[in-house]
Amino acid sequence: SYEILKRCNIKLSRVLRRKVNFHAQIKKSFARKIASNINEGVDIVNVWSGVASPSITRAKEIGAISVLERGSAHPEYTTKILEEEFKMFGFPSYLSPERFNDMSEYEDADFVALPSKFAFNTFVEHGYNPNKILKCSYGVNVDEFPNLEKSDHVFRVVHVGAISFQKGVHRLIQAFAELKLPNSELCLVGAISPEMKPFLQKHRGNYRYLGVMPQASLYKVYNECNVFCLNSIQDGFGMVILQAMACGLPLICSENTGGPDVICEEDCGFVVPVRGDKVLKERILQLYNNTALRQKMGKAAHLKASNQFSWSHYGKRVYTKFQSILK
Repeated sequence: SYEILKRCNIKLSRVLRRKVNFHAQIKKSFARKIASNINEGVDIVNVWSGVASPSITRAKEIGAISVLERGSAHPEYTTKILEEEFKMFGFPSYLSPERFNDMSEYEDADFVALPSKFAFNTFVEHGYNPNKILKCSYGVNVDEFPNLEKSDHVFRVVHVGAISFQKGVHRLIQAFAELKLPNSELCLVGAISPEMKPFLQKHRGNYRYLGVMPQASLYKVYNECNVFCLNSIQDGFGMVILQAMACGLPLICSENTGGPDVICEEDCGFVVPVRGDKVLKERILQLYNNTALRQKMGKAAHLKASNQFSWSHYGKRVYTKFQSILK
């Protein structure tokens, strides 16, 4: 009910405020420590957003190029779309952690490194110079995610990552429940965010929650499933996409993820519109009904992860980007 959601959201906001204040102190200390270890003679300082300001200042002092690493969309875009999503589902307000970001580091850095077309577009839309953006998709350790034979004939869709509004799990659960597919399961792996609890209670029996799992065990889950789905409202890339690909799973990813960067003309999966609940159901049903298509896409996904998206490939892409900015 609305009142339950309201109380849940108030509690969530209080928890977020406490966490933000606590994490802010740790970040400041950590950021200063990083900067103190940057010595003369460095060509490029590559540092993650949120702890970058002292390192960017240090880079300017020694004449180095600063590259700010951001794994997600522009902070203002993230805040706006998530606040819209919470309001859409009856939450009167939502305190986004992105509101507390230090935006000065984005202006002060010489370049910003982003992992996807989606993230790139959000920065350009918010007035960032596209010539200052280095777009470079992430990678996966293919040896840690082998492609093994499935042990049964149950059709399974799997989501790996936070069980949250941001990841669009509330919409995925609803879509899967409405399909009512015989001999099927929706498997969820990850930590549960507070806002999801009413939805998980409502749809109890329409999904199987596998808890939080160490990365070393994830390949076992992937290999017992048929389709991987990342239906995020906002997700800079989602490295779980590449993990699932390495294990030979066809993909269903929202357009607000790294899905469009790895799925070309539906070769290894489908890209669905953000909040595209009807299309999401259609794609799940299509893969449920077509074993040959699942196998074809799964094979293509495995080959693409191995041949284009290993961490070695990522390293080469980053090296090329860094060489270009040094020139």
